[in-house]
Amino acid sequence: MRVNILFVYCGWDNKGEQGSREKDTKIINVDIKTETSPVFVVFPVDGNWGPWSGFNPCSVTCGTGAQSRTRSCDNPAPAYGGADCHGDGIETRSCNMIDCPVDGNWGTWSEFSTCCSVCSVVEQNRSRLCDNPVPAMGGADCPGDSVATKSCNSNDCLDNGSDDKIVRNGIAMIIDLPVSAGNMHVLYLMAQP
Repeated sequence: MRVNILFVYCGWDNKGEQGSREKDTKIINVDIKTETSPVFVVFPVDGNWGPWSGFNPCSVTCGTGAQSRTRSCDNPAPAYGGADCHGDGIETRSCNMIDCPVDGNWGTWSEFSTCCSVCSVVEQNRSRLCDNPVPAMGGADCPGDSVATKSCNSNDCLDNGSDDKIVRNGIAMIIDLPVSAGNMHVLYLMAQP
């Protein structure tokens, strides 16, 4: 035989008086065998979240990472066909640690300096800066040298003992000037174009 069983919430209201709440009243239709006694009726239990755990450590030791925390659907756990907890059981947020070290890297080389020499071997220099990027937060300096050098040679020189030749490449020239005591040699130096 089937019967309707009326379950009414009974308890104390907020004024300390005994009463019932209509919203908690349930009617359940159950099949009861006449020879069975007593009758047990099980209500579904909806799940409810337990407290959040603490956040776990940040996923990185420098820069921006992530950390998460969890909670369990066990306060109470769903039972007898009750609904699962609504929402997520895990929460993730970003975590900002100290800035990471930045290793330095070289910028581009400058042009070589002008070779200013007459009849000799000299050096030309060029330089670069460790600014691409600049080392930061304990990062390593740029490896290698900031200045590079190469030899340059002015080949168009005066012959030994020749005082009246002009250097043909425009680097220098010697001109004889007549004076009362004899010729005076004047050396003009000019930068290579």
